[in-house]
Amino acid sequence: MKIHVALPIDYPIDSFKEAFVKGGLEVKISNNVKETLKMIPENLPEAILIDINLPEEGAFEVLSKLRESEETKNIPVIIYSKTGSEDHREKAMDYEVADFVTGYGNSPKDIAAKLKKVTGMQKAYTFDISCDKEVGKEIAEDLNYKGTVCPSCEKDLALYLLRDLSVGENVFQVSLVCPHCFSKPPKKK
Repeated sequence: MKIHVALPIDYPIDSFKEAFVKGGLEVKISNNVKETLKMIPENLPEAILIDINLPEEGAFEVLSKLRESEETKNIPVIIYSKTGSEDHREKAMDYEVADFVTGYGNSPKDIAAKLKKVTGMQKAYTFDISCDKEVGKEIAEDLNYKGTVCPSCEKDLALYLLRDLSVGENVFQVSLVCPHCFSKPPKKK
C-alpha cells in the first residue's frame, strides 16, 4: 500500500519510515507544502499523513488543495500534531480528515496501524466472551492469560482479533482486551 508522509525536515523521519516499511507500507516523504502538492498527484497514495506544522503554509493549505482536486479529494488523510491543540483538531475535522493523532501516546508503529486501518489494510474485531463463562475461561487459558476479568477496571474482557493484510489475508493476531478501558490483562509466566 502506498502512503505519503509530509513531515518537517527536523523530525525523526527515519523512525517513522522504518515503522511504516516494517508495517508493509510503501512510503514517499516530502518536507514542505510545495513538494507535497507536487508529489501526491504524481504518486496517488492510498493514505496521507501530514504534520500540522508543515513548513510554508502548513497542513491546512495541503488539505485545501487536495480537497479541490477530483483525483485526490477522497484520499484518507491523517493529521499529526506534536501537541494536539483543540483548535487544530476542530479545523482538521472541518476538512473531514480520517484521524487526528498526537505525538504523545502514539508511536510511529501506532500511526502505521492507523494508516493501515483507514485504507482497510488492517481490520479489528472484538467479541464478547462473557456470555459463556466456560468458553471465556478456555480462551483465556489457551491464550495464556490469567483470567477473563480486567485487572484495571474489573470488567469482563473481550476477544480481540486483528487482521493485517500485509501479513496475510487469513492471519489474525488474537488477544484479550478490556473493551471499557482498553487494558490488556497480564499473561501467565
